[in-house]
Amino acid sequence: MTGISYECKKCSAKASVKHAPAQTGFVAKSTFLSGCPEQTERFIEKYNMFTHDEKILVAVSGGKDSLSLWDILLRLGYQADGFYIGLGIDEGINYSHESTATR
Repeated sequence: MTGISYECKKCSAKASVKHAPAQTGFVAKSTFLSGCPEQTERFIEKYNMFTHDEKILVAVSGGKDSLSLWDILLRLGYQADGFYIGLGIDEGINYSHESTATR
């Protein structure tokens, strides 16, 4: 987005996040962050994945995707626990001691 300014397709603020290829347009960071939980909830309900009464176990690798999903499920009020699965994928990321410590 260097040199070109894009406008959020929802709130008209300066856009900072490009949607996935299946979607078109740019969105502001605040729109993206508020939209993720809404979209997650919508898909959970659409595909009858689970209810708020069920306990959910999220396989957590320590990466952004699994940690974000776990966080979103908790924010939405689901009974979600995480289970760390060490996949041995480092990708050159130096995680902090707190991130890698087992409990």
